[in-house]
Amino acid sequence: MVAPTLVEESKQIKGMTMEGNTWQGNDWDYECNIFTNVTFALLMKIASFHMKINMVSEQDQLNQILVNTPLNGDNYPAWHRAITRALNAKNKLGFVLGTIKHPVDDTAAQLWDWCCDMIMSRLLHSIDRSLTGNLLYCATPNDLWVELETRFQQSNGTKIFQLKRDLANFHQEQQSITTYYGKLKELWNELASLQQMNPCTCRASKSLVEIQETDKVYQFLMGLNDSFQQLRSQILATNPFPSIVHCYAILHQEETQRLVQLSSPRPDASALVAPARSTLPKTTAHYQCSWPTRTSICEA
Repeated sequence: MVAPTLVEESKQIKGMTMEGNTWQGNDWDYECNIFTNVTFALLMKIASFHMKINMVSEQDQLNQILVNTPLNGDNYPAWHRAITRALNAKNKLGFVLGTIKHPVDDTAAQLWDWCCDMIMSRLLHSIDRSLTGNLLYCATPNDLWVELETRFQQSNGTKIFQLKRDLANFHQEQQSITTYYGKLKELWNELASLQQMNPCTCRASKSLVEIQETDKVYQFLMGLNDSFQQLRSQILATNPFPSIVHCYAILHQEETQRLVQLSSPRPDASALVAPARSTLPKTTAHYQCSWPTRTSICEA
């Protein structure tokens, strides 16, 4: 049975009328009319809902920055990933990718233009000012997106070479274990995004993943400072070989213990030494009496 509310809405949309409680015509026409108009009402509701979630809301701001680090030309892969997630979270990614086309209806077209201008403003505020000169003349967010891809997207081979070179030359130096591990992991993740493997559950694929994880441990240990040389030797001699997460946990704990020892107050060395007794011989002090008629020496 068709819901009464949808039937009433369909009659209002299509301008249909009823005389009393009966429809004009036979039962077949009655069922066809009900099905057609209810379907139309549902489509109108879906289209209205889709339009509302994609249009500008009251919380949208034109100068809102979508990412923490603006695009400067050298960070395009990371910026591209961050801006894509931000737009997708706000359900605006379709305008940038060009999948949401310009509507025919005048009211919807006005809302579409309004939303495009809002997205354009957000994108420009997420790009360094030195790069936004000619980008201001892009007509749609999709045109801006394509322009950025054409200008800054490098071939995977060049980017992979840069990442592998950075990994080979990366060392801990003055960084803490946490900072050192975090930057290494960032390079590993970016490299993995460019060298994606097809999903596979065979033994060869699992072995390859284990080899890659082991290589990360070696790379992590090679970049450590010499102060961790003894602990590094112990980790290399461990059987079974620890994972990168376990290895980081061991080194982080060691670093924390060292910091605690350095920050603990040490007792004063002079307080632990007993005062030495004087070995000098007792001396006799001479004082002259003040009597005018007697001169004598008093021994103290």
